[in-house]
This record gives sequence, C-alpha cells and structure tokens, in this order.
Amino acid sequence: MDEGRRRATGGPAAEERGAGLRAAVLAALRAAEGRRVSGGELARRLGVSRTAVWKAVEALRREGFPIEGVPRGGYVLLDRSDAPRSVDGGAGGGTEVGRTLFSEAKFASLLRTRVLGRVRRVFSEVPSTQDEAKRWAQEGAPHGALVLADAQTRGRGRHGRRWVTVPGRTLSFTLVLRYPLPLAEIPPLALTAAVALAETVVSFGGVPTLKWPNDLVLDGRKAGGILLEVEGEAERASWVLLGIGVNIGDISREIPPDLRPVVHSIAAHLAARGKEAPGREKFLAVLLEHLEVRLDEYVHEGFVSARRAFLSYAHPFRGAIRVKTTHGVVAGRMVGVGPRGELLLLPEDNPAKGANTHALLTLSAAEILGEV
Repeated sequence: MDEGRRRATGGPAAEERGAGLRAAVLAALRAAEGRRVSGGELARRLGVSRTAVWKAVEALRREGFPIEGVPRGGYVLLDRSDAPRSVDGGAGGGTEVGRTLFSEAKFASLLRTRVLGRVRRVFSEVPSTQDEAKRWAQEGAPHGALVLADAQTRGRGRHGRRWVTVPGRTLSFTLVLRYPLPLAEIPPLALTAAVALAETVVSFGGVPTLKWPNDLVLDGRKAGGILLEVEGEAERASWVLLGIGVNIGDISREIPPDLRPVVHSIAAHLAARGKEAPGREKFLAVLLEHLEVRLDEYVHEGFVSARRAFLSYAHPFRGAIRVKTTHGVVAGRMVGVGPRGELLLLPEDNPAKGANTHALLTLSAAEILGEV
C-alpha cells in the first residue's frame, strides 16, 4: 500500500481520532459565524494541544475549506457553506463547479452510526476499494471498517466487469463486515444493502427501483451497484466485503457517449424533479445509517422484512425478461425473490402460466439481461 496517498495514518484508532478532531474544529469555526477563534481557545475547548489544532486546520485546508489564519488573530472560516468546492475553467471561457475531494471532516461531523464507518481509511486514488479492504481485512480490520476512494483505476462490479468512477462525483467505498453467518446466508446481504440504498435515495426525494440482484435504477438507467465478496472456511464467513458505487454528481459529460443512454446519476435524477442532490459526504452518512439498521435486522431477524422491501422497489419489467444463467440464456417472467435472495423466474414456455409453482426456476448465479 502507498501510505503517502492515505489521508489518515497511525492505525484505526488514530485515524478516527484525527477525523474526529477535524470535525470538532470545523464545527467550532462554523459556530463562530465569521468571528476569529484563537488556536489557544480551540485547544482549551477541545482538550488538545495547539499543535494538534494547527494540524487539524491544515488538513481541513487541504480538503478545500477556506480557513484563514492570522498570527495572534486566530482562525476564521471564510465560507460556511456545507461543501468545499473547486472551480474548473469551462470550455467557453466561463466556470463551472468542478470535482471536489471527499471531505473526511465533513463526513465525520455528519455520521450518526454506532459502528459502520467509525473506523475508516480514505484515499485520493486506489486501484480498487475492494482490494484495499481485503488487505485490511486480512490485517484484522474491525467490523464496520470503511475504505473509500475519490477515484479507482481498476474498480470492478459483478462478474469482473469494470466499474467506471468519476472523481469527485462517484461515491465508491467498501465496508468490512464480520457477521458470524453461515456462507449460505451471505447472498441476501447484497439485496438487503440494495434496499438500504434505495431508502437513502428516497430520503432525498428520489424515486428509485432495484434490478435484481444489486443495481440501483433511476429513470430506467443504472446509477449504482453493489458487489459482495466473502472469505470463509468451515461453511462460515470470516469476513464479507460490501462494495458500493453510486453516481452522485452529474457524470453525463465525463463518461463515454455509448454509456450515456444507460447510465444515470442522483444529481440528474433529482434535478429533473426540482430537487438538489446531496454532497457525497451527506449521502454516505445517511446511507450508512440505513445500512446499519437493515443489515443488523437481517442478521438478527432474517430476510423477511428486507425481502418484502426489495420487492416493493423491484424494477417493473413490462413482460418477459432474458436471464443469463450458468446453462445459457432463458426467457421468463420474474415472479419474486426467494428466501435466500434467489431470482424466481417462470419460464416463457411453461404452459401452466403460474399455476404450477414447481415449474419455477430458482436462480442465484444469474444476470438479468433485459426485456424480451
């Protein structure tokens, strides 16, 4: 691992303390409402040294917060807007809001979970958050540990497909989960996480659907996905990597033209409804809250509630769909989701048309290709 790229160092405990101090300093400067606050006052209030305050301020500046410091005059936050922004020159000589780094301090100030995301590693760029999380899991990363990157050079989705991330606009992260579950009970975690993702979009005014097993769909186009990887032995999971990628900002000009008809973003979806998209920090904080509730519910109570919720969000195919299986492509109608997250498909050539439930196909290692 290139330690120079990581914004938090010194182990999980030190990482969380550093992020917590940055969040506390930022909150204090926001509360001052333009009044200068001395380093000594911040140090006394927060119970740390002046050097620690200075380091926190420097880290916040690197994240994009406009903090002005004057010797013996203190610090002041010049712009108390929620998100640090950078501006790129537009092709026509104007300007537009450009890519922004993920602000760990802002995220820490918004996080309300008990466990998920409390210990984290945030990178500017990695090949894959899944790979970084795997290494960390092998080193003993705790349950709920979060790996996030502004950019991935080799991000991947299901079936090894490449997942394209747009720096500053795509939210890409992986959680290390250490639920003591049998391997056979791991697959529904992906659908449960998809429900949490849909609920998060709804909380910001969106109207999402879910395409089995793990795609977030907005206005008929894919806006996010989930990748589940597990390591275990003796039929029990040692740890699970839950990777999630979501297009938050408008990515329409950042992706290849051939992808534009099939790829979408939270920002574009909400803009069409007269609503403003949240920043990545806010979206992630809310998503982790929903994930914590839904995943804990699954572990302690089973898949019943999440299964019902998934079906309520299920993408409304108008008729028969084509499904790629390990034995080839089959056409049929999706009639539900099984108790372990399987796709329940009634084949098109079934004369019973639903009367004989034994004719149903129960598919796990499959992929919906689209409508017939």
